[in-house]
Amino acid sequence: MLKKAFNRWMLPENYDLINGCREAKKAGFDGLEINVTLDGAEISLTKSHQELQDLAGQIKETSLEIASVLPVGVFPNIAFDSSNATIDLVIKRLEGLLDICDIFETDTILVVPGSINDNEARYDQAFWNAVKVLKEMALIAEEREVVLAVENVWNKFLVSPFDMVKFIDEIGSIYVKSYFDVGNILSYGWPDHWIEILGDRIYRVHIKDWKNSVGNIQGFCNLLEGDVSWPKVIDSLKKIGYHGWITAELPAYRYYPEVVLYQTALAMDKIINA
Repeated sequence: MLKKAFNRWMLPENYDLINGCREAKKAGFDGLEINVTLDGAEISLTKSHQELQDLAGQIKETSLEIASVLPVGVFPNIAFDSSNATIDLVIKRLEGLLDICDIFETDTILVVPGSINDNEARYDQAFWNAVKVLKEMALIAEEREVVLAVENVWNKFLVSPFDMVKFIDEIGSIYVKSYFDVGNILSYGWPDHWIEILGDRIYRVHIKDWKNSVGNIQGFCNLLEGDVSWPKVIDSLKKIGYHGWITAELPAYRYYPEVVLYQTALAMDKIINA
C-alpha cells in the first residue's frame, strides 16, 4: 500500500502547521515530511526537547504520521570535504536529527550527498569523499535504526542510476538507501528506468512534476501538469514491490494555501489508483 505524505514547504512558512495538518488529513493525506534547520524555524536543532515533544504531540493528535525528516542547510558539502573536522561536525548534527526522529517517531532522514555544482571537487573525488562521510554516518544511524535516504538532486553528482547503485552499495549498510525524487530526474533521465534499476534500494519517494519545455527550475509544476509519465512510474514501483511513502514536494500557494493540499491529494489518488 502506498501512503500519501506532503512536505512542509507546501504551506507558507507563516501558515500554522497544526491547522495545515488538520487540512491535510481532511484532504486525505496520511503523513507529513518535516523540515529541520540549524536554528530559527519551527523545528530546528536548537529547539528544546520539550518544545519538539509538544509539537510532535500536536501533530499526532491530527492523526498524521511523520513520513521522514528533511534537513535544510544542516550538513556541509560532504562531496567537497571529508576531513575529520567535517565528519565530526556531520556526526554531531546527525545525532541531533536522530533525536528528532525519536521524538517525531520516524525512521528516515533525507540526505543530499554533497554537490559539485561549482566544480568544487572532481567527480571521482566527490564520490569517495561522500562515501567516506556516509560510512561514518551509517555507523551512528544503525545504532538508532534510522535510514539515511540519499536523494537525487540537481548537484551534477550521481547522475545515472548505475552511479547511485554503486554509491549505496559501496557504503554497504542496510541503513543507507535511496530517496528517489521522480521530478528531479526528468531533466536528465527517465524515472521508470531509475526505479527499476535501484529496485529495493528505494526507501522513500518524492513526487513533483516538471515541464521539459521550460527546462530549468521554473519547470517544476503541480502533479499532472508536466511531462512525468505517471503510469510508467507507478508500474515500475509495483514491479519492484515498493509499498512505502510517496511524499509530494511542491511550492506553496500565495493565497488560500490549503487548496494545494486538496488538489495534490486528488492528483495522488488518481496517480496511485489508476
